[in-house]
Amino acid sequence: MSQPTVKMNPAKSQDLVLVGKQSSRKPPQERFHSYLLFERYLINLNLDKQYEKHELREVIYAKFHFLRKDSAFMILFLPEKDSRIFVTNHFLEFCLNHTAETFDNARLSFIPKQLEILSACDLAKAESDIFNDFSNIADNLFDWVSDRYGIGLAGSIFHHSYEMSATLYKEHEAFASIITVLPKPIITEKQLHLLTQNQVEILFLEKLRVTERLNDALHVEIKERADAEKKIENAGSYVEKYNIKFIGCNCYHR
Repeated sequence: MSQPTVKMNPAKSQDLVLVGKQSSRKPPQERFHSYLLFERYLINLNLDKQYEKHELREVIYAKFHFLRKDSAFMILFLPEKDSRIFVTNHFLEFCLNHTAETFDNARLSFIPKQLEILSACDLAKAESDIFNDFSNIADNLFDWVSDRYGIGLAGSIFHHSYEMSATLYKEHEAFASIITVLPKPIITEKQLHLLTQNQVEILFLEKLRVTERLNDALHVEIKERADAEKKIENAGSYVEKYNIKFIGCNCYHR
């Protein structure tokens, strides 16, 4: 594949050039955010040419091999499904470890058990099944903390972990996946305000896909029940008919 030559409109990109120069002296995580800023510009605002996200990331992947194993940049090179799993898994790890640091008794058995369950998740399963497992872990953690220390403290664990995850990944499209595993009692507009328009759209589409999957499963369940009821009804009619014949035969023989 030919690599795109990146051209930027000088009149519109002076601030970005300055950001790029400054980012070279900053830690990897801040350089990662600077890259995403440039990426959004080239995809959405560049007047010379609009690039596709996958084009730009393929160029980075080809030219800077060392970034493939960089803790900040590696998410750029993951498939969409894997990036959503990566971000959400990181969030849940942060939640569990933050709980262990906050409440000493959580370290005894509950947190190690939940971390073990998280690390044992079968990532080869369908994405919906994986996120069901993630949601169960989040709900278990929320219930454990709220039962012992109240809903307020349970909510603060998740809010703090969400904000910390946001400092790492809020500009990345996969960040919205975290919303899908948050316990329902603590989802507020505060979390949604951190999302970009694109992330909101992705989240909405994902919810539609989940709803469609649930509707499909519901239709299958309804059909299976209807078929089962029909079989029972047919079986009942057959037994009733057989009994009538049997009684008739007995009467005749008498």
